[in-house]
Amino acid sequence: MENVLHRLDEDSYYDEPHPKDAIFLHHSGSFHRPDWLVGSWDRDKSESTNKIRYGAAFAIGGKDVVEKSGNSWDGKIIQAFNPECWSHSLSIKTKSNTFLNQKSISIEICSFGPLELTLDGRFFSDAKILIPEDQVIELGDPYRGFKYFHKYSYKQIDSLHILIKDLSKRFEIDLAKGLKKEIEKSTLKLPQDVPTEKLQKWLNRNGFLDDRGEKLIENGILDQKTKFALEQIGKNPFSINASALNGSGGLWSHSNVRGDVFDVFPQPDLIEMIKSL
Repeated sequence: MENVLHRLDEDSYYDEPHPKDAIFLHHSGSFHRPDWLVGSWDRDKSESTNKIRYGAAFAIGGKDVVEKSGNSWDGKIIQAFNPECWSHSLSIKTKSNTFLNQKSISIEICSFGPLELTLDGRFFSDAKILIPEDQVIELGDPYRGFKYFHKYSYKQIDSLHILIKDLSKRFEIDLAKGLKKEIEKSTLKLPQDVPTEKLQKWLNRNGFLDDRGEKLIENGILDQKTKFALEQIGKNPFSINASALNGSGGLWSHSNVRGDVFDVFPQPDLIEMIKSL
């Protein structure tokens, strides 16, 4: 893993240290070079010409889709700013936006994300960039309406693994929480023919929480909170998650707090890496 410092301008993030207990994974929707990505964050401005201060602490390079420069950036990590600081990387339209951004560290993987398959068998990104077939992955089940995605490379996933482990140790972030737990939960089956109170105990024991990310009251009443928890059984771990939105620590995907994004998508190699943490 190569970690290169490419600092954002001081007015492109908030140079204010905050305690961290979460990591959020993103992908960029852009080309393979993380230095280009960090440069784009410096150029981002709002309608009032003020800096948006959107960016991630780290960006991981990928494979070149046009193969003009080879794959020298694949797996390379750029640090845009000190991970103790923060930016508006999640861009959630709720009151918790600042709180969640301040307490988390974001990592961007250079990838175009969802792809469209044309009638002549070619794959294009939303920005109409042609993606080589060997960089395309077909998911077993569509994710948010798309079946084909720009694949995260082996080197990207390997660098991501090392970076996550390093950050979790440095900031004492519990990686058993978040996506790893949600992946484990997604394989569980609902017990049949048991009283509601025992069902609530099973839901609590396995981390199926109510709509506020809290444990159920084990009162034997099939209320709305219990019904909400039941609806989470078998749910895609990369879906909107109440615990993530309510500030639970651990490792999360950007897609856990926003329903209109595709980062990160459930690539099997990525899921296996998360399970190994």
